[in-house]
Amino acid sequence: MEGVAIMNNPRRSSSAQADSLGLLLRDLDQYPMPNYDEQVELAKRVATGDDEAKKQMVAANLRLVLHWARRYQDRGVELVDLVQEGTFGLLRAVEKFDWERGFKFSTYATWWIRQALQRAVQQHGRTIRIPLEVGEQLQRIDAATAELVGLYGRRPTDAELDEATGMTTQQRRNLEGIAGVSASLDQPASSDSSTVLGDLVAPDREDWVGDVEQGMVDDRLKMAVEQLDTLQRDVLTRRFGLDGKPPTSLQATADALGVGVRRVRRAEVEGLAALERDDAVLSIHEEV
Repeated sequence: MEGVAIMNNPRRSSSAQADSLGLLLRDLDQYPMPNYDEQVELAKRVATGDDEAKKQMVAANLRLVLHWARRYQDRGVELVDLVQEGTFGLLRAVEKFDWERGFKFSTYATWWIRQALQRAVQQHGRTIRIPLEVGEQLQRIDAATAELVGLYGRRPTDAELDEATGMTTQQRRNLEGIAGVSASLDQPASSDSSTVLGDLVAPDREDWVGDVEQGMVDDRLKMAVEQLDTLQRDVLTRRFGLDGKPPTSLQATADALGVGVRRVRRAEVEGLAALERDDAVLSIHEEV
């Protein structure tokens, strides 16, 4: 497993790491993305101390590392180093993932991978080093973010981070500005025509990424819907097909729930209004 080899040998020469990355990119098809149930089974084995399951879980999610590593290119850190750092983040996610909370692993792992990549860019992608105190405060923000993601399965709100870090939103943004972390970090980096290894990944090999990101959005939307009252939740689930089934009409929804059409319509309006105010839904808009 070349991804695990990169992770386990951080002191390898640049040429050796590049060779490993090249093999990894060529062999990604050997590591199919597990479905939800398969991820849970692997996570259960990891929780019992199964090292082989840990390696399998890392290898199966290397596409996620590569996807985010390529977005952080052109920030002063080589792609091979970004993949290595992202793999460290993925390993941390594998070790800390709590399958019993019911969240998708990709949602949780993305935050650990991105934080590892951000730290790599902060530490190695600059010529002017940030003050030690600022670095410690940024680490506190990272740790709080990771803890909240693990707790809620979504991006934490500003209010939640304010409470967890003891900082105001403005203070945190100022620190992130000093570190060179901008709000556009999630945008794709400009392509680097000199990066041959990156070109080895054909576009169709990353088709799965859209599914992963959509899954993250779906998770947060479902979590928000679960907070509604029973009728609003049932109405929105049926009207918009949130359970994977085709959406139903007002009349069909009313018949299924044993209530009148007017009550269904009112529950739908009130439920949608509540979702518009929900922090989990608002966080989706911040990312797209």
